[in-house]
Amino acid sequence: MIDIERIEPVRIDHPKLSDNRAAADVSLWRTAEGFECYTSFGGRIYHGVSADGRWLVLDYYPTIASGTRPSVAVWDKQFYVFYHDEDAPLHRSPRLAHGTDRHTLVSEELHISGVTRNAKIAGFSVARLNERWILFFELTRAGITDIAYADAQKLRGPWITRDILALGDGRRTQHCVLMSPAAAVVGGNIFLFYSAFDSRVSQVGCATLGGEPLHVEDQVYLTPARRFATRPSVTCALQWGPHMYAYIHAERETWRAICRMRTSA
Repeated sequence: MIDIERIEPVRIDHPKLSDNRAAADVSLWRTAEGFECYTSFGGRIYHGVSADGRWLVLDYYPTIASGTRPSVAVWDKQFYVFYHDEDAPLHRSPRLAHGTDRHTLVSEELHISGVTRNAKIAGFSVARLNERWILFFELTRAGITDIAYADAQKLRGPWITRDILALGDGRRTQHCVLMSPAAAVVGGNIFLFYSAFDSRVSQVGCATLGGEPLHVEDQVYLTPARRFATRPSVTCALQWGPHMYAYIHAERETWRAICRMRTSA
């Protein structure tokens, strides 16, 4: 599995942010020049660039005028952004924006079969494994929140819900909640970061997923040297060189956890 080496602050520059340490939902991907990202704050989603993944410079105008919690996939010269529309008439509406121009995307409603009308979904993370796309999301039913996943051959779907993952201790209640999945594929394995909290403690977990249907093969709670005073939310995860990076917002700020793989004794 993995361990956290250190946690460092992330700087986000935009004229409408009075504090460049403000909490924001970020989703990054690697490019030849460094990183690009979609970042949400104030109910809007902005495109941005970064040389090192730690200092993000956002465009002045939003790419998506109403949305939060983006998760990005770049495939076949197309950009796909899974997100939530906060202005939807009923709760939050899951949506998918896509296009060849990263600054001008076409948005459509996101349909995931197998999710009942009385269930609420949120917090997407998309990854590609073995010629298919996998979409992780929070699934809340009867006040209990789990992390489920759907899959599809194409990013525009059709998406079919497959299963709920047995993360944490496997016992969900209204007082023990799993949320904010963030997946990274490394060496053919899925590493799924998530946050778990109850009335006593909030933690960041990481699970290795395998098999078919996907199941938890191993999982740990990560214990950083710096503990958060408020509930952390994992917004994205990616590999860069020998490390994995998990982006987290907590305490009204944005952070990056630098993780290393454990080596066998």
